[in-house]
Amino acid sequence: GKRGSKGERGDASAFVVREGRYTLVKGQKGDRGRRGRKGEVGPKGETGDAGTPGTPGLSIQGEKGSKGEPALFPDVDLIRGSPGPR
Repeated sequence: GKRGSKGERGDASAFVVREGRYTLVKGQKGDRGRRGRKGEVGPKGETGDAGTPGTPGLSIQGEKGSKGEPALFPDVDLIRGSPGPR
């Protein structure tokens, strides 16, 4: 689960810029990139731990997904958006 709250997001209409397939929206730093699918909970795991589901017989806990690319500017969140201009 989340250990701390992500705080208030800024107003989405304040600053929106398209960049590739991402939409940049002004806000505070939060999750970036996509998290992996939820793995099963191992001992000491948390529900909602990001990760690929563990392969049965190998590991119960999935691996953590990567954090994704850092935000381009401070104060900007990378959010999954519709694909930009092709």
